[in-house]
Amino acid sequence: MQCNAYHLLHPLIAAILLSGDIIAPHDWQVANGLKKGVVGHDAYIERLKQSIHKNGKQGEVLFVWGYHPLWHGNLSREILNETSPDIAVGVLH
Repeated sequence: MQCNAYHLLHPLIAAILLSGDIIAPHDWQVANGLKKGVVGHDAYIERLKQSIHKNGKQGEVLFVWGYHPLWHGNLSREILNETSPDIAVGVLH
C-alpha cells in the first residue's frame, strides 16, 4: 500500500482534535460527556474564554475545533489576542 499525505494527515488531525476542546454549532457526544453546541459570536467567545480558563496552559497551544463563521461570526487574530493574551489558542475551522 502506498502511503500518501492523506494517510499521514488524518491521524495527526485526530491527535490535535482529541487533545483540545470542541466548540461547535451542534452538540457533540464525547467520551467524557456532551459538548453543547454554541451559536452566535458572543456565545462562541464566552465559551472560548471558559475553555481557555479551564484547559489553557502557559507555554502550550490550546487547540479548539468546531468554529464556523456562519454560526459563530468573524474571528481574527486581534479577537483571539484580546480574548487570550497569555495563552496560545489555535482555532480549527
